[in-house]
Order: sequence, then C-alpha cells, then structure tokens
Amino acid sequence: MQSPFPGMDPYLEFDWGDFHSRMASATTEQLNDRLPDDLACRSEKRLVVCDPEVVNRPIVPHVAVFEFPDPERFAASGDPTAALAEEVVLKLPPYEFPQHSLNIVDLGTGGRVITTIEFVSPVNKRPGDGLEKYRQKQKECLQAKVNLVEIDLCRSGDRKLIFPIANLNEWKHSTYAALVNRATRPFEASLFRLPIREKLGGIPIPLRPKDQEVVLELQPIVDHVYRTGRYGAFGLYERELQPPLNSDDAEWSKRVIESK
Repeated sequence: MQSPFPGMDPYLEFDWGDFHSRMASATTEQLNDRLPDDLACRSEKRLVVCDPEVVNRPIVPHVAVFEFPDPERFAASGDPTAALAEEVVLKLPPYEFPQHSLNIVDLGTGGRVITTIEFVSPVNKRPGDGLEKYRQKQKECLQAKVNLVEIDLCRSGDRKLIFPIANLNEWKHSTYAALVNRATRPFEASLFRLPIREKLGGIPIPLRPKDQEVVLELQPIVDHVYRTGRYGAFGLYERELQPPLNSDDAEWSKRVIESK
C-alpha cells in the first residue's frame, strides 16, 4: 500500500515512535550502500524523559489502562448503601522516549564519528529533557568538528527552538525541513525546504573533506517505511491531525485522501 501523499505523510505522526525507528534503520541501509568502503553508518539510541501529559504514552503488552468511574455515579447505578473501598490516585511517572540517531564513522581510525544524522522528534522541539539533550548534542558536534544533518519530518513542537531560522523570509519556510551543518564551515548551515505538497527532495550528507558528499534520498525511504509498516491498514486517515494543517493545506489534504 502506498501513501496518498506525494511526499511526507502528516498522519504518520500518530505513530511517530515506530516510524522514527524504521526511518533510522532504512536510512542506515541506504547510506551503507553509498558510503566509501572505509566508512559505515551506525545507529545509536538515547532516552529522553517526556511528560506523559504532553507526549502520548505508548501502550505496551501486559499493561492496561482503565477509566475509573466517578464514585457518585457508581453508587447511584448500584446499591446506594454500598461502601466504596479507599481510592488512591496514582500519578504516572515520566515516560522515557527512545530516540535513534545515526553516526557515520571512519573504520580506519577505530570508529571516529564523521557525521551525525538526527531525525528530529516532537520532544526535541518542546521545553524539557528532550530539548536539553538535543541542544547538548548540537553543541558536542560543533565542538568535535562533526558534520550534523538534522531532518525534521514532524510538525509538532516549535522548530525555532532547534533551528536558527527565526529571521528567514516567510517564503523560505516549509512544512518540513532539513538543516546541514558542515564541519568545515561551522558557523553556517544549509537549509533544505521540504513542502508538504511535493515529493521529498534529496539531502546531501557531508563526509570527510577528501570525500564527495553522498545524497540521502528521503522519498524512497519514507515510501518503503510506509509500505512495510502497513500504516495505511489501520484507519489512519479517520483521525484529526494535531496540530491541524492550515486551511489551504487541509483542503488539499482532504482532496488527496479522497482521490486515493
């Protein structure tokens, strides 16, 4: 099954955790087919703490979530003289959200990191542990002279918190975006616009100064992940997008879904 959208499918944000991990895996495979023989792409995972009221807590096997009825309504529907057991309300602890980042390493130097690739998550664009750890990662890449490629395929959160794009002209903004910071030019970055109504363009992946940059083709990866993840088989398009699209894109999105 193929997504009805020509580029990134905004409805995939409903299952961001699964989509994020699948994108990381498929990207690793594509890059390893294109990198020089003495470089390799490796995946690493880090955990960020999320407020369960901000990020949808996942439901995992052997865990059930129940809605407890109001005691007054419960008594009215049963024996009004029945005494209720003592109720204790438990606060769910913050959820540790796993994030995958990709490192291109130099095999000839024992695994020195050349380039880091990040698929930005909603928790990286909201104040909290996710944003703090992400900013620390940005700082470490700059200090270590590591190329940094940031790919934002989610609309949730505030992109301005991680991308220095507040002063861009309005026409340069797009629904999705990627930023490439080359270690050889640490104080400038290249912005790549990824509009929702177009196929996702390729993103250059910088390597060592002696290497030619390779192109990461995002669209084939998103198409592959959508198909193998079987996202279209679960009533995906019956839900309301959060955050909603602007009125023009929302009308366009409705026509695209209905046409397919």
